[in-house]
Amino acid sequence: PPDPSYSSFGIYPEHCVLAPNASTTIDLRGLSDASRIVSETLLCHGSFEGDNSRKLVATIPVRCEFIQPVVGITPQALHYTYTQTPDAEADPQTQTLIVTNVTHLPQTITVETSGPYALAETVSAVVLERGDEYAVDVVYDPLYTDQLHSRHDTGVLTVSFAEHPRSETIPLS
Repeated sequence: PPDPSYSSFGIYPEHCVLAPNASTTIDLRGLSDASRIVSETLLCHGSFEGDNSRKLVATIPVRCEFIQPVVGITPQALHYTYTQTPDAEADPQTQTLIVTNVTHLPQTITVETSGPYALAETVSAVVLERGDEYAVDVVYDPLYTDQLHSRHDTGVLTVSFAEHPRSETIPLS
């Protein structure tokens, strides 16, 4: 078996006490920052009443295919244009992005914006099943500042994954 300090897997809780004929639920969690297939053997040690030495109770082979979370985002960028004229009203402009789960596993995403851009609806997290789509309305307010000189505003929309440290960004301008 691999050195436990380098294992891709962990069990939670790490320790438990079982009475005779009792059972417990143990969660197996796997973590990887790269797409790969990992095979390991988990070792279960136990000690029994009156004996403080640890004995190997079970060996459990584990195999997992880790994938990178991937979403399809359409369009790949949002561009807003506003021209100031004496009689023009500076209303906020809204455009829509579609985020689609293109993997075969469910994904939990969060969406954030930066710069003078905002989400029309703030949602803490969205679970996308395989093939699900999520419409994201992004709002640009040309009067976010009281300066009316010509400028080029930029920002990004970031899609983050709860199950992975990876994120995707879409340019906003």
